[in-house]
Amino acid sequence: LTANKPANSNVLVYYKVLSADDSSTLASKNWTLMQQVSPATSTYSTDPTQFIEYQFLPYASGATGATQAIYYNSGGVTYTNFIQYAIKIVMLSADPLLVPRVSDFRSIVLQ
Repeated sequence: LTANKPANSNVLVYYKVLSADDSSTLASKNWTLMQQVSPATSTYSTDPTQFIEYQFLPYASGATGATQAIYYNSGGVTYTNFIQYAIKIVMLSADPLLVPRVSDFRSIVLQ
């Protein structure tokens, strides 16, 4: 995503998925935090017009990096594929006058 992120603010991205074989609904799934992989998490916009591209990837539990395959457990079954997904962007700030703004968002899903 491309965002204006002032100092003392943050942008978090979450995802959730649903397999075709899972009888539950996407709404019932838990949100999973994604890992910001570029640029460095300490990179902030220096003025209100500066938008920076941030890249986020899913982080598999127990994996060594953020490029691992997405899987989840539900009802004692591990699902390694999905047909539906949702993304949630959370913008946080310590100062209500300096809040992050998102200019655009792109999602690429490979299975």
